[in-house]
Amino acid sequence: MVINKIDLLPYVDYDLATVKKFALAVNPHLQIFELSSRTGEGLDAWCEWLQSMGRKGKRASSLAQRVEL
Repeated sequence: MVINKIDLLPYVDYDLATVKKFALAVNPHLQIFELSSRTGEGLDAWCEWLQSMGRKGKRASSLAQRVEL
């Protein structure tokens, strides 16, 4: 789950802890990324996660191709 605009939290009525608690109640394995495009906070972790998902997808695709042969 991506929560963007975290740099605005001091200025808005948004309970980040409650949002995260409810989201984790629905999916306890959920990864939560808090991002600020303005400051760059959290972007490295999110990009690393995206890249890791791409690598996993390539491995799964490669395996599926081998199984079809």
